[in-house]
Amino acid sequence: MASGSDATRAVAQLVLLDSNFSALPEVVSEGRKMINNIEKVSELYLTKAINFIILSTIFAIALLPYPIMPIQLTLIGSISIGIPSFFLALGPNKDRVEKGFLKRILQVSIPNGVVIALSTVTIFILTYTAGLSLEECRTLSVIVAGGIGLVVLARVAYPLNIWRLTLVVSMIGIFMICFIVPLERNVFIFTPLSGV
Repeated sequence: MASGSDATRAVAQLVLLDSNFSALPEVVSEGRKMINNIEKVSELYLTKAINFIILSTIFAIALLPYPIMPIQLTLIGSISIGIPSFFLALGPNKDRVEKGFLKRILQVSIPNGVVIALSTVTIFILTYTAGLSLEECRTLSVIVAGGIGLVVLARVAYPLNIWRLTLVVSMIGIFMICFIVPLERNVFIFTPLSGV
């Protein structure tokens, strides 16, 4: 309490400036929001890290061209992690904080990262060995990795209230625009797939 001694206030983790306990529910609510939202955002970032560690390892060992170009990685990272994580971190969340923060994150992120990586590897190797151009193979790889990344985003954002649904749908829209609009398609080095 603010009315306590200087020594007590100096070592306290929380000081009620107006010596009023009515502020505590809001403090607890804000703490829950921060911890729960950090967990959601961490799942997205760890999924990305696991995905790209697996991809880098497989393609370095196989001596194949990397399936996704850096500018394309920027797109995937922006729509499935970067932009959404900003909004997810600031969104309301009053769920109770549960024990096992790291365990829960790993239980979600490892399978998600493995699925994205193996799906990307599979589509790239199948199309590359089938004789498609490298640009077509990379375009298909981005579609697969980005599409699954958006599914992961929807799962992490669950339950989908109106603002979370708007966020997910907006990211899907941005992703689709990058394949449809010629200027965007050129920026991200996508090849039209009419013959595939």
